[in-house]
Amino acid sequence: MSPRSLFIVFIVCSGCVGTDVGNPPDDRRITATLEFEALEFDDDTTALVTADGTRIDEAWLNVATVRVASGDCESPTEARVEGPFFVEMVSRTVQPEPPVLTTSPRTICAIKLDVSEAGADAPPQLRGRSLYVRGADEGGDFMLESATSRILPYRSDGLLVEQDTRFVNAFDPSEWIDALAGKRVLSDADAAVINAFWTTLRRESRIVDDRDANGRISREEFDGPVALPE
Repeated sequence: MSPRSLFIVFIVCSGCVGTDVGNPPDDRRITATLEFEALEFDDDTTALVTADGTRIDEAWLNVATVRVASGDCESPTEARVEGPFFVEMVSRTVQPEPPVLTTSPRTICAIKLDVSEAGADAPPQLRGRSLYVRGADEGGDFMLESATSRILPYRSDGLLVEQDTRFVNAFDPSEWIDALAGKRVLSDADAAVINAFWTTLRRESRIVDDRDANGRISREEFDGPVALPE
């Protein structure tokens, strides 16, 4: 069983169609993992704490589908991995147990995460929601929930993966509280603010390579991504 990391989602190609199309034949098999992590995580607490002291107690996201475009980036082949994957940043958990992508060496052009409303089989915090965040700052407790469907798209200039690799979809939550615009309880009824939060969530994220393989993403690694949000 693979060890868990912060806010983690693994991609699997078992049963996928077309994952080996678009690259020269190669008999080798490699594995690639895509994990999710938030910066500013303090291992000595039970919460995620940003540099300005904002505490995030829970941050849930329902990833319904992972899409990976690879091969010739002018006309890539897309593999779809159907979830759902229930991810929670603070407790470092994913439900169900995450799988792994096994494929031939290839060029990855883009990764897209389809986020949507979770069903009755989801953890309570996500049932009927696609996103749930709870925490506190100097103004008091806050809670955000959304059921809207979103796509988190990332594109690279052509990322050649030739060996077992660990990539991380890293999020910087330091601007999340600003996106709440002073609201303490926020839902889809506040469409403008919810849209601003989703935009911030996507904009302040990257796909990065854990270059020192220490299981954590540094600011230097975050600022040197292998793929950026579209």
